Amino acid sequence: MFMSLPALRVSCGAVLLLGLCLLMPAPAEGQRVWAFTGSDSVAVGEPFTLTVVAEYTMVMEASFPALDAATDARAGDVSHQFGDLEVLRVQNHSGGYFGTDRPGMRADTVVYEVTTFALDTARVAPVPVTFSSAGATATQASSSFLVPVRSVVQEETASLRGLAPLAEFPRGWGLYVLLALLALGVLAAGWYAWHRRPDETPEPAPPTRAAPPVPPAARTRRRLRRLQHTTDWSDPAYAKPFFTALVAILRLYLTRRVDLPAAERTTTELVQACWAVDPPLPSTAVEALQSVLRVADLAKFADAMPGPAAGQEALQEAYAFIDAVEDTLPALPSPAPPSEGGISAESGVPTFRDPGGLWEEFSPQELANVDAFLDNPTLVQSWYAHRHAVIAEVEPNPGHYALAEMERLVDDFTVVTQNVDGLHQQAGSNHVAELHGNIRRAYCIDCEAPAPEGALAPDGDDSARCPTCGGLLRPDVVWFGEMLPREEVKRAEQALQRADVCLSIGTSALVYPAAAIPQQARAGGAYVAEINIEPSAIADQLDETVIGKAGEVLPALLDAVRALA
Repeated sequence: MFMSLPALRVSCGAVLLLGLCLLMPAPAEGQRVWAFTGSDSVAVGEPFTLTVVAEYTMVMEASFPALDAATDARAGDVSHQFGDLEVLRVQNHSGGYFGTDRPGMRADTVVYEVTTFALDTARVAPVPVTFSSAGATATQASSSFLVPVRSVVQEETASLRGLAPLAEFPRGWGLYVLLALLALGVLAAGWYAWHRRPDETPEPAPPTRAAPPVPPAARTRRRLRRLQHTTDWSDPAYAKPFFTALVAILRLYLTRRVDLPAAERTTTELVQACWAVDPPLPSTAVEALQSVLRVADLAKFADAMPGPAAGQEALQEAYAFIDAVEDTLPALPSPAPPSEGGISAESGVPTFRDPGGLWEEFSPQELANVDAFLDNPTLVQSWYAHRHAVIAEVEPNPGHYALAEMERLVDDFTVVTQNVDGLHQQAGSNHVAELHGNIRRAYCIDCEAPAPEGALAPDGDDSARCPTCGGLLRPDVVWFGEMLPREEVKRAEQALQRADVCLSIGTSALVYPAAAIPQQARAGGAYVAEINIEPSAIADQLDETVIGKAGEVLPALLDAVRALA
């Protein structure tokens, strides 16, 4: 058949159009996203699967969230969450076309390995999938649903049965008679022991030096430093015990600092409670705490193995949390007691409590307790060596010499001192009870061998050590929380029992048990007078108060004693 050229052109165009129509897919059914879990119920910390399926047309591309979670969560990165579910890794990512059954459509499937730390039920949040085509994007998400979380029961306890009913036995009186006789025997033995007891009363344990309250932040930072120094970072199994201890430290800090019962709360409950604290905590603090708690939950319950870098980062987050809380909340009152004018201060010996004194320059928690010494022995040794060097240049003042001269004029004269500078002995006093020790002495904490005077000074960054066994050297002083030396306490108590007159010189009567000495002396019948630059806390309980410096009042008192001798 023949036709003209224009007609041929029309026929070709019709054939081409018909071919394009045959190649075009059927009308699209649209995008659809749904999700489901591999288990009807799960346990806390137990890994399980979450499958997300996306259907869409072949001209589009689908993008799923958290596809980079293959190894991040096992290393401690838990940045991917779907509601209460923590993404551990991506198990599988596959896809394909439906074929002739549904032309032009395909489905992609992503299988996530997840876990949860929620109680009772875990909420699965909508999982968003982004579809893109020709520069345009649209997002569609799966529906949210709940997964039951079953209680955790140990395998060895699952087979335990309930208690069997109590068996009934005939009641007899023999047992009651036996118990009555046994009770009578105990009473008779007690009566005999009471009347045969020795007349001497057992010697009580020496009192301890009262410690000032340690602020929660200082105590928590000290515990964090100790945790950092004692953790074996080279041990692959370090994570679980480390994060367990780290979380316990932070929970205890919250309890003491903001009165929040943190130990009984789950991670989610604790974070929610922190948001509701009044005054409110800064968002940076709560976010830092949440970051530490999430990694710790994975390490403790999901057997994740964060590396040493993750542990160090968690420590820095913990420090940042404490700093943010302390910068926001009102400052706690200072633990340092008010000023006092001791007899040694008049010789130029700086005291703990004077403004500008040694507590002004350093925190007492870093200087005068065993924990601080073990945590940083070089710092404590350096400070005590410096203090010893200052005291070595100091001479006794007229008050010291006056007391030494009174000892020669009075038959029974004892100096009971809280000072550790040894100036009373340097002035000539021989009967001195040193309740708080002597800074001029040092000894080894291991073999207890005495060290030569001046041996406490560290050699650069190296701590001073015992020449005999290599143990750390410490000053022979009583630190906060330690017992007073038994022999010195006994000597002081015996002197108080014999005393007719007791002079309380230069003390604020705030540091117990030494502050109770004037009261004990007065209760024993002694005449008690205090010499101080201001009335002490117990001035109204004493016989007389003389306002003035010890270096001025004691020489005048010595002249009166000489006149009576």
